[in-house]
Amino acid sequence: EGESGQDMVEQLGQLAQRQGELVSQTGELVPLRLGEQAQQQQMRGISDQQQMVASDLGELAEQPGADGMLGDLEELAQQAEILAQQLAEGRLTPEILRDQERLFHRLLDAGRALEKEEFSEERESEEPGPFERTQAVPLTAQQLGVMPYELPDGEQLRRLTPAVRQLVLEYFERLNRAGPDGGGS
Repeated sequence: EGESGQDMVEQLGQLAQRQGELVSQTGELVPLRLGEQAQQQQMRGISDQQQMVASDLGELAEQPGADGMLGDLEELAQQAEILAQQLAEGRLTPEILRDQERLFHRLLDAGRALEKEEFSEERESEEPGPFERTQAVPLTAQQLGVMPYELPDGEQLRRLTPAVRQLVLEYFERLNRAGPDGGGS
């Protein structure tokens, strides 16, 4: 049983590390002013990774010997599943960030508790330590949804007739689709 317990400790450690990376990635999205499409794309990626953490937690909870040791693995899997659904819906609220961090710390605590059960009868409480946030990778102008050629402002567009306004908007749409180098689609 010691070996299976050690495997579970390692798996929980890996899951905690992945969850920590998700917390970091999600936290890095907050200060960025992404275009809607770029943010949705980033959120889908994070949601998929959160879903994989939920799935792996569910599998870990079903392993032999997991029932008595960590009764809350299934609960952690459910929390990860809920977070994945919320992220898939494109919601990014302070509550979601807090819930992600809470899940991360609970995974760390579960791993520590299991490790101490394996190696020691004594238990000590300790505060979770800080984790390192990675640098955000710079996004391209296209990922940010930045248009190479800015549209005229609303006031200028309002002065035009509806037909001319439509022509101007279509013109800039074609220009921006072609990009600053002039290559067309």
